[in-house]
Order: sequence, then structure tokens, then C-alpha cells
Amino acid sequence: MDDAFSSTTQLNSEFNEGKNDIRHKKKIKSKESTTEKTIKNNYKYKYEEQIRNLDEQIQQRIEEIICKRKYAKELDQENEKLNNELATIKSNMNNPLDGKVKELNETYINLIEKNKEEIKYLTETNSKKAAVSKKFAEEKMCNIEDGANM
Repeated sequence: MDDAFSSTTQLNSEFNEGKNDIRHKKKIKSKESTTEKTIKNNYKYKYEEQIRNLDEQIQQRIEEIICKRKYAKELDQENEKLNNELATIKSNMNNPLDGKVKELNETYINLIEKNKEEIKYLTETNSKKAAVSKKFAEEKMCNIEDGANM
């Protein structure tokens, strides 16, 4: 009887140890999954914060580009106005004028040409800056997408 009792007791204790092992493994797995979730949430928060910051930077760049385009449009209008004035002066030069007025018109033409060159330079510079800003924004968005896909 003692042998039967001891073997039953031994079986029960082995069974309980098996249960405890399973519970312990579940606890460890639960802790690991909680840790994984925490890590994922931390990365998710980091990426969301980076995305917000980059969105703000992109919005600022877009606003800068819009301002530069408005400025370029104003420069184009000024250039057109100068072209019209230049055409008027050149047509007036064909009329017989005394030497002094003709000299003043030539000076005025030179000034207009200089202004046109300056406007052209500013327009080109503005276009280059806008292109760089656009490229920067596109690269940042690619970096965000790459980071989010990880």
C-alpha cells in the first residue's frame, strides 16, 4: 500500500510540476509579448513624432516655395512691364529727336536691360532654391516611408 501511495504521490507531484512549468512558460511568454508590445509602441511613437516633425518641415518648405513662386510671378510681371517700356522707347528713338533726349533714352534702355538681367538672375536663383526645397521634401518623405516600413 505504501508503494502504491508513494507512486500516486509521485505521479501527482510530477503532474503539478508539469503544470507549474506550463504556467511559468506562459508567464515568460506573456512578459516577452508585453515587452515586444512596449518596444513596438515606443518605435511607433518615435516614428509618429518624426513624421509630425517632418510634416511641419515640409509644410514650411511648401510655404517658402509658394512665397518664392509669388515673388517670381511679380518679377515676371515687372519684366513684362520693362519690356513694354523698352519697346516704347525704341519706337520713340526712330522718331527724330534731339541728341540729348536720345542720349537719355539710351541710358534708360541700359538701366532697363540691367534690371532685366537682375530679374533673370533672381528668377533662376529662386527656381534653383525651389527645386532644392522640393528635393529635400521628397527625400525626407522617402526616409519616413523607409523607417515606417521597417
